[in-house]
Amino acid sequence: FLPTEESTMKALSIRQPWAQEIADGFKTLEFRSWSTTYRGPLLICASAYNSGLWVNIAPEGADNEEMCPLPAGCMLCVVNLVDIRPVTHQEAEEHDMDYDPNTLAWVLEGGYTVVPAPVKGQIKLFDVDDSLIVPTPEGKDCFDYEYPNRHKKPPKNWDDSYE
Repeated sequence: FLPTEESTMKALSIRQPWAQEIADGFKTLEFRSWSTTYRGPLLICASAYNSGLWVNIAPEGADNEEMCPLPAGCMLCVVNLVDIRPVTHQEAEEHDMDYDPNTLAWVLEGGYTVVPAPVKGQIKLFDVDDSLIVPTPEGKDCFDYEYPNRHKKPPKNWDDSYE
């Protein structure tokens, strides 16, 4: 589900660290209070909200840490939105949420990362020009590219990270 001949792709803004978990393939359900009839390719964008979370991007076995903030205000990946259904009690429990019968589980499958170009997010689904969506080459991820908050310095009292 690469960009199509249509000129835009549907996109969804998600706060970190959840956007990164989707990009990394760990999160396959996104919980929302609203639905859409849309199904198909969905561009996942990290919202501009500063989560304050950092990751160590140094190669495995490196002597020093190379800390980097989780991306914000940019596109991260494309997944396939295949279903929207009520969340189950088990899913709520597994995701450390209070069960609410009005919560909907957006079912996400597959996907690929994209070069983290800046995107101004919106509250619901929005359109992003296909020409801006560039798949990352094999073996690359968002941390190999520039993104809006890439060179932000960690706070002096920093001691938290996302792993």
